[in-house]
Amino acid sequence: RHSRKLIKRITQTYPRIRFDFLTNGLMCNERVLRETGAYNKIYKMRISLHAVTKETYGRFVLNGEKLFDTIIQNLYMLKELKKRYRFEYYIQMVVSAVNYKEMPEFAEFVKQFDAAPSFWEYRPDSKMYSEFDNTIDDIVSEAHPEHKDFLEVLKDDRLNLSPIKFSPLLYNLRMKQLGQNNEKDKEQKKDFWSFLKFKRK
Repeated sequence: RHSRKLIKRITQTYPRIRFDFLTNGLMCNERVLRETGAYNKIYKMRISLHAVTKETYGRFVLNGEKLFDTIIQNLYMLKELKKRYRFEYYIQMVVSAVNYKEMPEFAEFVKQFDAAPSFWEYRPDSKMYSEFDNTIDDIVSEAHPEHKDFLEVLKDDRLNLSPIKFSPLLYNLRMKQLGQNNEKDKEQKKDFWSFLKFKRK
């Protein structure tokens, strides 16, 4: 509630402002975006979804199985909004032991929303999810018992689809598994680092 009030005040004070949102998408519906004045002021929208099924999503978010359908509706709404206002649209997965097997399916799943899939590794020093489900752990670590299975998933052809974005760590792991670094992948890495450079400004 307080965030919505703040956004509304900002849009009223700075009518030409553009927002870079990072959100779980639950409140990204037409009513809220219009009430806050952000409806036509989006530069970039990044939705943290982490799953393609209600069951997996429920491992990350309290009452997630009940909320999943609402978020999917919002993702479709943002798809239509993007057609009108042409903002950057990403749907993100934080990769962990819980959801790594869904990575290829996630890459395909996101296409229906006209968004770009984005993958980041789970950080074990973060308490964001671990307090809710202690099985959400660091699949990127070589010490993890399923780490080799995770590396096999990274080879899946569905993860070749553009414009998929990987964190630098996941990108390097994937290139190592593929044993190649073709021009398309080089260009993706260049774009990704440009994206990070912009974020730091």
